[in-house]
Amino acid sequence: MAPISDPMTDLRRARRRWLATLGAQGLAGTALAALIVGEAGRFVSRLDLLTIGAPVWLAMAIVALAWSPFLGPGRDPRRVRLLALAAVALAGWRMAPEALRPLPGLSAAPAGGVPIKLIQFNTWEHNPDPEGAAAWLVAQAPDIITLEDAEPPIRSALIRRGYHFTRGIADTAIFSRAWPVSSGVVVPQALWPQLPSFARATFMTPQGPVTVFAVHLQRPYQADTRPAITALCALLDSYDRSRVIVAGDFNLVPWSTGLQTADARLGLRRRDRALATWPRPTGPVALWPWPVLPIDHVYAGDHLTSSAPERGASVGSDHASVVVTFHLR
Repeated sequence: MAPISDPMTDLRRARRRWLATLGAQGLAGTALAALIVGEAGRFVSRLDLLTIGAPVWLAMAIVALAWSPFLGPGRDPRRVRLLALAAVALAGWRMAPEALRPLPGLSAAPAGGVPIKLIQFNTWEHNPDPEGAAAWLVAQAPDIITLEDAEPPIRSALIRRGYHFTRGIADTAIFSRAWPVSSGVVVPQALWPQLPSFARATFMTPQGPVTVFAVHLQRPYQADTRPAITALCALLDSYDRSRVIVAGDFNLVPWSTGLQTADARLGLRRRDRALATWPRPTGPVALWPWPVLPIDHVYAGDHLTSSAPERGASVGSDHASVVVTFHLR
């Protein structure tokens, strides 16, 4: 004799299946919609923020795809799988080229070459341990430090430890073990309103001069970053790009239209590859154990070889640092 079904139990089960299906569809549909709308970031810069979030959309789509076999029979599971697979494909199409591209500039150090060790670090304006951050930086013995959110406490801490301070625009600075020989050419007056926060200094090495720029671009939802990149390119026209290093917090990931614009226009080769630096946990409770987005970047000209950039510490900051060693050819 077949068991008698309980209408209320059946109703609750049906409701749970419906809610589960709705949730899975919501995850997959939101991920796909965000990725599609993000493609308009090519024309509307603020929409590039959706493309920056591609790892989040990819994770949502994978969760929906893994969830789909448990939704029960019917058309809804198939719809979830279709939406999720489309989102996975679009996110992969955006992100895969960065993961697969070769690291440029890697080669053995030239004989007699003097290494230039550089650390790029956004120290965070709310850094609770500027002394600890400065102590870690100095312990790495870098020749040059490009610093964003360079607030007075960490500036003073580095100066006390013997580093020379090159002031930049707004919160950006360069610290160095050697005095710079120049802060650079005169900036045309028309460029100032478009330029991002930056600092620059030229250093003399046994192989000749090297010019370093520290750069801090605004977040994509705050401003269109393309005019700032264009203005920076115009300023770089006054330099021998083969001997230029540009490092900073670009607030842009490699699969975003904004950073792809910088890659194409700066006339330099980006030396980092999918090196996630943000966000790092900063409070007493870590909501995630590792950074997700690569938004701190290092570019250099063709006369500079480099080691593979490494993710450094993040003392007191929500950014990890980037450590790379250069040699002039």
